Amino acid sequence: MKIEHMTVEQAVQEYCQLLTECSEKVWAVKCDLNVRDHFATKGKKYYRIVEASRVSPETRQSVHAFVGIDDGYLYKADGWSRPSKGVRYNLMDDVSKHRLFQGLRRMADAGSSPSGSGYLYRR
Repeated sequence: MKIEHMTVEQAVQEYCQLLTECSEKVWAVKCDLNVRDHFATKGKKYYRIVEASRVSPETRQSVHAFVGIDDGYLYKADGWSRPSKGVRYNLMDDVSKHRLFQGLRRMADAGSSPSGSGYLYRR
């Protein structure tokens, strides 16, 4: 089921916002200042989802995931410059996006940070 009212860019921004909210929730419970902000940079084929530490955002960055610019497919990162093979979720599909967001919220409620991106591993 396609999401017709939202662009891929808007879906990516919503995903980054949720990742940051989950990070804030987990680190607030752990009383740690290592909260990570998430933002997207646009490349030729993919949005790169980057997480940056609030302590030193310029030097402590890592790639969290990639999202296809044309289709909204979410991929686990295989390093800074490329995604791993195999689509994990589709941000433009209502069911897939709901499953992703629900899983992220459950992780945060359980005290597990999305920073490890374990939810992006194939099962």
